[in-house]
Amino acid sequence: MNEVLGNLLGHHCLVYLDDIIIYSETIRDHIKDVHAGLYALNSHNFKLNTPKCALCHEQIEYLGHEINHQGYSPLKNNIQAVIDIPTPTTYDAPHRFYGMANYYRSFVKNFAKVAYPLLRFQAKKGEFVWKSEHQLAFDTLKQQLVSEPCMLKFSLPNVSFILATDASSKHGIGVTLKQKVGKNEHVIVYLSQNLNKIER
Repeated sequence: MNEVLGNLLGHHCLVYLDDIIIYSETIRDHIKDVHAGLYALNSHNFKLNTPKCALCHEQIEYLGHEINHQGYSPLKNNIQAVIDIPTPTTYDAPHRFYGMANYYRSFVKNFAKVAYPLLRFQAKKGEFVWKSEHQLAFDTLKQQLVSEPCMLKFSLPNVSFILATDASSKHGIGVTLKQKVGKNEHVIVYLSQNLNKIER
């Protein structure tokens, strides 16, 4: 699919497996971009499943996100599923929770730092020790998933970026990419990563 839509990718088109999104700033551009996408698909003998096609939408759901012209946010049902997870009582539960929360890590400031106790959680066979540090990480991630900016904004052209860094954790680093629009700072993305001993 990347070869078929090569010239459009990253400019007006996103592809994940067989899901294709064509996006544009104006309806006139959108008609041109959709035509270019259809032409590329047709020239490689691809057929579309018409009932699954949607054209000229201002808001869509895609890969667990709701996307519109301003930015994207996690689907409320997906976040609610994370919030509804009870306090872990089995060995696998912390890792399952971490995996679900990790999918939306770009919405949580310093995710790696906050989630570190859950990432490092280990239990010996037959022994489950849930400490206060694990509960704090569990509760904090839930709280941040509903209170951090629920929408990450798309970057705007001709607006300066602000890059805020945080290396205060002994375990990792964090970065916030923002733009100042008027008196407000719009978060574009939160990035964070745990560091191994060599990287520290």
